[in-house]
Amino acid sequence: MTLRRSDALLVTLVGALAVAWLWLSATHTFVSAGDEAIYVLGGKLLSEGHLPYRDFFLAHPPLRVLLSGALFALGLPAVATKWLAVLATAANLALVAVAARRVGGALAGAAAAALWFGATLPLEVGAHFLGPNVATTCMLASCVAALHGRFGLSGAALGLGALQALYALLPGPVLLYAAWRSRRVRAFVVGGLVWPAGLTAMTGIAGEAVWSQTVAYHLRKVSSADKPWPVHRIVTFLTSDWLPVALGAAAWLAATGARRPRAPSQVTARAPLDGSLLVAAAAWQSLAVVCAYRSVQAYYFVLPLALLCIAGGVGAVALARRLGTSPARARVAWLTLALAWVLGAVPHLGGALQRRAFQPVIDAELTQLARLVTDKRPRSGLLWGDSSVAPLLSLRTGLPLAARQIDTNDKRFRAGLLSVDDVRTRILEAARPGVLMIAHHGVYRVPEIRAHVERRYRAQFVYDGRALPYQVVYLRHQDEARDPPPGAAAQPPR
Repeated sequence: MTLRRSDALLVTLVGALAVAWLWLSATHTFVSAGDEAIYVLGGKLLSEGHLPYRDFFLAHPPLRVLLSGALFALGLPAVATKWLAVLATAANLALVAVAARRVGGALAGAAAAALWFGATLPLEVGAHFLGPNVATTCMLASCVAALHGRFGLSGAALGLGALQALYALLPGPVLLYAAWRSRRVRAFVVGGLVWPAGLTAMTGIAGEAVWSQTVAYHLRKVSSADKPWPVHRIVTFLTSDWLPVALGAAAWLAATGARRPRAPSQVTARAPLDGSLLVAAAAWQSLAVVCAYRSVQAYYFVLPLALLCIAGGVGAVALARRLGTSPARARVAWLTLALAWVLGAVPHLGGALQRRAFQPVIDAELTQLARLVTDKRPRSGLLWGDSSVAPLLSLRTGLPLAARQIDTNDKRFRAGLLSVDDVRTRILEAARPGVLMIAHHGVYRVPEIRAHVERRYRAQFVYDGRALPYQVVYLRHQDEARDPPPGAAAQPPR
């Protein structure tokens, strides 16, 4: 097979997988609960003239809401943010293949693309407008540029990714080392100045809160020891996406084992870093950092997963070559790897098919929930409460959030970024919004807030349906609350 023909087949495979991915995500045409709704509502507030960090809290770099805000400013609906996520995930498929092809050839690119397509996290959260989608695109573009020796572009892409999510910097140390080995540290660092320059520019617009909310807040979370290690999330990732992990380990072993001692006259202290070693080292270093983060969310593993898929594609080729000492053994090796991929990917693809069929049901149920909240809206016309559901229902009902508090994570209270007394007096008593609470979650974990709501507010209904993974209680101030019809309080919308 000639190189030109192999590249054509690789492009065809990546295109087919991208079309299949777009089809799997085609029914997810609504904003979901949780972090996605926070970032989408933040973009909507930005399009209305409210600045992040100054007018509402944002625990992430500005690009997170600038992208969604630009779509709202163009007159597009909230669901348009899903297009960004879907396109970014499809682009990541292509970048994974391009990077692996650069290191190990077309076969490695095809194997890497197949690993990414069949992995759990891209299928589960690839259509959600979360931080890792666009950040992974920038991170992969940085790695591809580094593999081509374009370290200035590599640093700029990594810095741009950090303006979307700080964890885009995960492979930064390995890329910096590769730049040093190639004598291109200055170009890499200058390109990376995109990140601090962007935050500095935002500081001039929105004030010093930019740094305290995007950097200092997360440093406090990293240094906090009040949470146990999320062992269950780490184990879940390692067991669900075991094939990229295993093949990534094979790539690391092949890259480190391939180095042979050379004569002193041949040794150069700063020879360019081998591409296979670069991607393997970046993958494992990124995974180690994510596993060490106590507040890690499941979708944070998307970034090291993308690098593991690149390394896994290279490792698959190295493993097949090591085992395939003859044509017959080579065929057996590739058939074994293909069978392993089927065993690993089929359960994930089956789950994606189930979610595709169930998305319209979730959308309809959320519409009914929003209608019920609208029917029982308070006199103030405001909502407030747990940030896993209040921003979503604000988008669905058009009822604004009191004091534009789109993020009421209990960690903000512990970090001193949100005042209990201010919430009780200025919001719960003065504004009297409709309050949405989730047991043992978010603001419910703040004892003073929970006690005040239980004393001064009355439950209007309890939602315990299929569209949300938790039970939601909707309350109104006791001076406004009317007794619901008998039995209505326990009836979730269907």
